Amino acid sequence: MENKYTYSLLKYKHSPLLGESLNLGLLVYFNNENRLHFFYAKNLSRVKCIYPDVPEKIIRNYLREIENKIKLFNKNIDSLYISEIEERFELFVNDYILPRDESSLQFDHKIVAIQYSQSNDKILSHLKKSFIHFDTIHKVDKEYEIGKRFYRSVKRYVSEVGKSNSPNFYKDYKVKNTTGVEFNFKYAWQNGSLNLVKPLNFDLSEPRHIASKAHQNYGLFVDLKNVAEERNLRYDLIIGEPTKKGLVKEFNHSIKLLGNLEKVNLIEENELDIYTQKLIKSISD
Repeated sequence: MENKYTYSLLKYKHSPLLGESLNLGLLVYFNNENRLHFFYAKNLSRVKCIYPDVPEKIIRNYLREIENKIKLFNKNIDSLYISEIEERFELFVNDYILPRDESSLQFDHKIVAIQYSQSNDKILSHLKKSFIHFDTIHKVDKEYEIGKRFYRSVKRYVSEVGKSNSPNFYKDYKVKNTTGVEFNFKYAWQNGSLNLVKPLNFDLSEPRHIASKAHQNYGLFVDLKNVAEERNLRYDLIIGEPTKKGLVKEFNHSIKLLGNLEKVNLIEENELDIYTQKLIKSISD
């Protein structure tokens, strides 16, 4: 028996300017079941890897709210809602689940397909595998690991704020741009200039993600250039290199782009030990 089903992808759009989007969720309705199915990625590491400043708490709250709304509809669904879902799916989603506006989470246009012989469960499984990355295994946060390795190497030799009367090392050092927006740097150390340390991982899945991350950070440090000049700051970026050969071209291009910035110093991951030794010697002298 021929049967229709309708689905729509929930997309995360970090910036309207970039025009990029990532699939975060999947909403499916089967005409033969009169039930909505909603699935979403519980682990946001893939999004955070590309966009370090992603508002994770807000996104999780939205996802849970959507999930609760759909559970409520499935519990109380009636002929009126069934008719509306089948005939005006996108309007139904806009009116009852998530309004279409300028926010970062939006359901995409619907897709209607015909189900011939496969079961609903098999179709759901296929759609999830095709469109949603469900990260069930914890992935290592490489930027966290780089930062941890850096701190482990220097912590015995520095005088931290809160632990010394003459501190030369800071954790979670905050900098504001000219409009007052605040940015956090995990570590900073003082010796003449104040050197703000930022791990930056480019071991990503696709060239466009490397380009996006480079452009985002390029804009950040252009924005913070005047602050660096006024306060005698330097930005030390510890670069995590990609492991896939196909990413090398875009990585090299991105590193060249960031290397053109004033007040920015690039340290490749394999040079981290040399950098920490220079830091230790500089503070000790």
